[in-house]
Amino acid sequence: MTFFPHKHKNPDLSARIPVLSSRGADGGLQPFREPFITTDVTGCFGGQGLYSSMGDYLVFLRSLLSSNNSTLLSPNSIDLLFTPQLNAPQSQSQLEIFLSPVGALFIGEFSMSKYRHGWAFGGIIFEENYEDGRRRAGAMSWGGAANCFWLIDREAGIALTFGTQVILPGDKRVKEVISVVEKEVYAMAGVN
Repeated sequence: MTFFPHKHKNPDLSARIPVLSSRGADGGLQPFREPFITTDVTGCFGGQGLYSSMGDYLVFLRSLLSSNNSTLLSPNSIDLLFTPQLNAPQSQSQLEIFLSPVGALFIGEFSMSKYRHGWAFGGIIFEENYEDGRRRAGAMSWGGAANCFWLIDREAGIALTFGTQVILPGDKRVKEVISVVEKEVYAMAGVN
């Protein structure tokens, strides 16, 4: 994993950088030719710009799945990542105001009006169980500008990631695929 694959000493890594795509007027995908937000950046963005294979990223997520066996962070640090941070009523109402118009840009399926959500240091927290058996209360998720998605549901024992290179975030077709993948992962795990 790196924020700077072009500067990495391994030329094979630089050659593996995927081409970003965007949705054309006809609904098909076309190469995205504009500069990306991380183009020519010299510092690491805390929330985006990380390059990784899906397999390596899943190893990372699995290490956060159980605070008892992580090799990356202490159990207390992992628990803190999942602890809701907006406990004041004003903070929660501001999150809901923010999420309402921005919800369409979220990666994956989010039922903003149907379920309560919170915010933790690691991402968005689902504060109640989804009716279809996915996303137990306390599960955490986030996504990226290229419609990459991850979810960690510690109660269900599930860590999943889904990657595309489709710009702009919240692509409707990608959301549909992520929803199918997520439901299938829960079904394969025998959780839903």
